[in-house]
Amino acid sequence: MTESTESGAVATLHGTVHPDAYFRFEERKALDWNLWSDVLRGDITGAIFRGVLSAPVCERICRNFWSSPVLKRRADGLPSHGRGFVGASIVSLDLDTYLDESERIRADVGALFDGTEDALASLLDDYGDHLAARGCRLRLAEHRGRRAQMFKMRSWRNTGPFVLVPHDDASVMRSPHLAGFEAGEVARVVGVAACVENGAGGELHYWNITPDRDSRDSLGFRYDSVGYPLESLRDFRKLTVPVQVGDVYVFDSSKVHAVGRKLDDTDNRSTVLWSMGFLDANTVLHWA
Repeated sequence: MTESTESGAVATLHGTVHPDAYFRFEERKALDWNLWSDVLRGDITGAIFRGVLSAPVCERICRNFWSSPVLKRRADGLPSHGRGFVGASIVSLDLDTYLDESERIRADVGALFDGTEDALASLLDDYGDHLAARGCRLRLAEHRGRRAQMFKMRSWRNTGPFVLVPHDDASVMRSPHLAGFEAGEVARVVGVAACVENGAGGELHYWNITPDRDSRDSLGFRYDSVGYPLESLRDFRKLTVPVQVGDVYVFDSSKVHAVGRKLDDTDNRSTVLWSMGFLDANTVLHWA
């Protein structure tokens, strides 16, 4: 359990640590749907696909983002580091409000890809075709006939040692405020991120620990486990994955992860995000 010692030091977290055979990122120069599925099935912790989105596509998405009528200048649910946010926040909104907001801004979120031939929707369509050929269906998560949000987009700028502090996404979908949402039945939630704006720095920092509930409780975390002290992570192996504009990466989001500091304080780190997971052997859900 993570707790303060008499000296004021922070004890190491407890939780799930995986062997090195699992705790690794594979890198590809093109999309590899079999590898993508390996991450969803829990055969490997993550994979990064380099240059999936072209520079002009990324530039257009960013222009659409910064001019979006639903752009928020601070990401709801994130302490201090969110510079811009488009989308409904599944962390901070109750289920009905999240679904209402998702529907209200659905066209605005889709407009992020105006002029790009829906680059990421096409990516999901291609993965859906791959799964369909294997008897599996990919679909947007729903609740009583109401559809989840497909994407969200966030941008960060330096305010400390990380642009996004160490956190995990293990328990968000189990939160009481999302009770009944079918995405909460997914056994292994995988995060997906498409980097569309980044300078030097901004790497993915990724620790081999899924903190248990006692560890989260001792730090006062509930379902939004944001801000793990670095000292609590000292005993765990860490991967540092360079991330470049156009890269798409998928990873076990129950592990503690963070986005590193930019070398230039004026650079943004902007990312399109969503989550995925197997609902059952024949169904993969996605949502944001």
